[in-house]
This record gives sequence, structure tokens and C-alpha cells, in this order.
Amino acid sequence: MNGDHPMIAYNLIVSRTLKRILNAAAILSMLVLGGCVDSAEPLLNNAEPILGQKLRVHMIPVGKEQTDPGGEILAYAWNGERYEPVSRSKGTQQPFTVHYFGTQDYIAQGFPTSDTVVDTVTYALVRKAAEGVYVMSPIEEKDLNEETRAKLCDPGIIYTCRISSAEALAQMARAAASAQREPLHVLLLRGEDEPAPN
Repeated sequence: MNGDHPMIAYNLIVSRTLKRILNAAAILSMLVLGGCVDSAEPLLNNAEPILGQKLRVHMIPVGKEQTDPGGEILAYAWNGERYEPVSRSKGTQQPFTVHYFGTQDYIAQGFPTSDTVVDTVTYALVRKAAEGVYVMSPIEEKDLNEETRAKLCDPGIIYTCRISSAEALAQMARAAASAQREPLHVLLLRGEDEPAPN
């Protein structure tokens, strides 16, 4: 096989994915997961480093509101319980865990830090598009009917849908996966020494 073929295939996959989601509205910044569903405490336990011990994520925002089309590369390391931002890329990045949620879907669970505005745990749906290529969407209550939303969301919280069980999260994540809304970010997992594409 010609050495250029993997790069050509990689570029085609990314190009197709970007074209398909170009009109999405960017309201998330990875892994500052500030989505529309949150919880006071983590709902998903027993996390494993399913993306590796060290992780570099090239996050490409694709919505019309985004201001940095090249995105940024964020570095994390597994600390035995979750992925933590490495010292050179801390700031408002949240520690997070990733949990299997189907054949090609995962739920990312983001933890608050002293730099985050809201002191809650947040969630996003991450779908594998190809090897090392993922797309991320918020988990939102709008994918549920009004009756189900009323049952799952804390009525005392008006600015977000506050949930309190893993079952509620799974129900919302299934609804988000079925809705197949346009994702908001393309995530490229990169090797430790791999440069960003031009």
C-alpha cells in the first residue's frame, strides 16, 4: 500500500464529516462540556482509560458561531480515575471520563474545576466516525417529549435539565443518539508527537 493512502483516506473522512456538519451551532467547547443536561454528582462510575493512558485531542469546532476554524489540541493524562488536563493545557478544561454507550457511541462526563462557572457534572454524546475520528453532540432534554422531561428534570432548576440518576442519563442519551442532530465538534485523537495538519 502506498504510504500516502492513509493520509488521503483520513483527509476524505474529515472533509466529508466537516461538510456534513458545517451548519451546526457551536455551543460546546470540548471538554468544557457545558451542555443542557447536568447533575450535582457524577452519575457514571467505574471509568476506564478506554482512549489510552495519554490523550491528545484535536478539537475542531464546526458551527457557524465558531471563531477558530483550526481548533486547538488539548492534552490529557489518565490519573487512575479520570482524564486530567496536563499542566501545559490547563485553564478551563475539565477533567472527564468516557463511558461505552453502544457499538460506536460513548458518553463523556465532565467534572467541574475551580475555573468552571457552574459547579455541576456535564455530559455529551461522542460518536466514533472512523478510527481516531469522533463527533460530539450535547445531550439535551429537547429530544424528549414534555411528559418525560417533566419526570426526569429537576423542576427547581430552570437554566438546565438537572438529573439525578444514571437511568435518566441513559434515557436522554438514547434520545440524543436517535435524534441524530448535527454534531458540534469533530474530535481527532492524535499521537503524542503527531503535529497538527496544516
